[in-house]
Amino acid sequence: MQRYAIERGLVAATADYYMRPKEELKVLGPGGARKRVCVTDAASALRWFEQHADELGVDPQRTGVGGGSAGGHLAMLATLNRSLDDPLDPKGVDTAVVGYLLFNPAFTSKGRDRDEDVDVFAHLKPGIAPSLFLFGEKDGWKAASDELLSALRKLGAKASMLVADDEGHSFWRKPEWSDMCL
Repeated sequence: MQRYAIERGLVAATADYYMRPKEELKVLGPGGARKRVCVTDAASALRWFEQHADELGVDPQRTGVGGGSAGGHLAMLATLNRSLDDPLDPKGVDTAVVGYLLFNPAFTSKGRDRDEDVDVFAHLKPGIAPSLFLFGEKDGWKAASDELLSALRKLGAKASMLVADDEGHSFWRKPEWSDMCL
């Protein structure tokens, strides 16, 4: 995928994130989700990318984010939820983006996340960047994204979904689909 992007004048970067083990849930308190640290990591990675835009040869005003499955969930929350920002991150480095490319993002239905900080519905607001969702028709995560798509449209956001017939989660990794998704 990176080669495809590079050949078209795009810069692609990937970031890893940390997730607390289930055993550490008691540290977070009642209702705390272990995904919280992932959102912090994703926002920090985006800030690092923005800070190094000049040396990377990218226009920070044209940054988009995306991800597959949990990565799609994190990509959106990293740009919308400021309550989980790392206090050591530089101040004044924005995480706003021009668009989202979400490959079967693992969102849960509105109000289903016990922890509002990781519930994307709790952070939606007018002016959100355009979003493209790619899903397999049989993906169990699709229902929540159908809800999110509707919520985004109600806010006036440009949001659309392309669905691969008779496919499940992570269908885009299959050779017959990867080129089409790109």
